[in-house]
Amino acid sequence: MEVFYWCTDQVITQRVLAAKSVAHAKGGCVLTAYAKLLIPPIMVLPGLCARVLYPEVRENSNLAFPTIVSNVLPHGLLGLMVAAMLAALMSSLASTYNSTSAIISYEFYKRLRPRSTDRSLVIVGRVSIVLLTIVGILWIPVISKSGDGLYLYIQSIISYVAPPIAVVYLGGILWKGATPRAATVTLFSGGLIGLIRFVVESVFKIMENPPENAFLSIIVYSNFLYFAFFSTCLSVLLLTICSLFTPAPSQAKIDAIFAHAAKTADLMSYAVVPKQVEDSSDADSLDDTASMGSDQGVDHLQLVERDNDGTKCFGNNAQKTILNTFASLQMGLSFSAFWHFR
Repeated sequence: MEVFYWCTDQVITQRVLAAKSVAHAKGGCVLTAYAKLLIPPIMVLPGLCARVLYPEVRENSNLAFPTIVSNVLPHGLLGLMVAAMLAALMSSLASTYNSTSAIISYEFYKRLRPRSTDRSLVIVGRVSIVLLTIVGILWIPVISKSGDGLYLYIQSIISYVAPPIAVVYLGGILWKGATPRAATVTLFSGGLIGLIRFVVESVFKIMENPPENAFLSIIVYSNFLYFAFFSTCLSVLLLTICSLFTPAPSQAKIDAIFAHAAKTADLMSYAVVPKQVEDSSDADSLDDTASMGSDQGVDHLQLVERDNDGTKCFGNNAQKTILNTFASLQMGLSFSAFWHFR
């Protein structure tokens, strides 16, 4: 399921595509992978400590983190932690709204109205954000009735949509025999099955006396990880069978796609900077002067290849300071709770 999120989710891919160069994109992904290793202890330790220190959170696990934050951290760190949590929340929401509105505007509205102007696309994007916000607010009662906690609810939704996307993504990379029609059939079939499971499960949770039988126990009431395994196997089977009976794209078309991707990667390895920077010994001055391009004029600009040895891939000092501060706060919370429990 993580292949779906880290490799195909619009929220992640738009950030990678917004990097200054291929080297920066690769470095950001590597840094994120290392930062991801901190997630298990950061998420598990405070919850375990809260469960022992404050038994009332056992009835509602969603209250574990705010309860331990408000009772363990001193006032200074408490305000800083709340600010960090709000900043992370706003960043995630902004990425989600931006990617979703872009998909609605370009993949749906513009296909229906090819001659639509940029202004109309912006309006459609803003309206879609408002509607998504309203739907999200109205969906809160359904989430509250799930009874499994917010984290498990999010993971269950991902397990319904991730398997067919991950199978198509990996199949296209690892198997030359995969065809576009097979990918389309796999995506629609797997997505439809996941949607049916999600809708039926949500309706049954709202009902006071939902029906129970052997079929529903397997299809609806089974653990979401079992469903993800079943959906993955079905998606692999569909992709394989459909690929064997549908025509593959021509080699010329495949070569054209990869040639375009290689050309784009080569262009991303260069930066537009003023000419006087070419002989500068300070490599960091390239980033500082790249933004001057629009003010210097085309005659005073040239393409200078960026450093790809990895030394400039991990962002500026401000980004590293923010990341280290947030990680330190989270780890400090974990160890403070552990010490208090001790």
